[in-house]
Amino acid sequence: MSKLQDYKCKACGEQWVSDWVDADDPVFRLIPCPFCFTLGIKKSYAISVQRPMPEHFNAATGRVESSMKAIAEQMKIASEEASERTGVTHDFQPVDMRDKDALGVTEEGLDATYRRLRNEGRTEGKTYVSMEVPKVDVHKHG
Repeated sequence: MSKLQDYKCKACGEQWVSDWVDADDPVFRLIPCPFCFTLGIKKSYAISVQRPMPEHFNAATGRVESSMKAIAEQMKIASEEASERTGVTHDFQPVDMRDKDALGVTEEGLDATYRRLRNEGRTEGKTYVSMEVPKVDVHKHG
């Protein structure tokens, strides 16, 4: 959710709409007018808007998607197909990869997270090995 605000310069009178700074933020008084570069802009009004999801390739659905509704529909179809194919009920759900709590990720790092999940019986006990990759200078010839 973005907050669009209408601004007006007290010096030159120019008006514009932007979401770059909240007029309630203390730094607001330090921002100059983008037209005449003087201090003294004021907020006329503000509205909150939900920006549309940008069109992007979604690896989970294997398609280009542009809405959460379309992703949810594709997940439902994929769940039904997987359930029919395997005989086991599937219920694929979209996951926000930034939601650490939903993903069970801790600040301790991947090793500690995998160890905790394994102890809780939530993994197959996979072992992940960290390897250092040698650096290669791609600009060096001969």
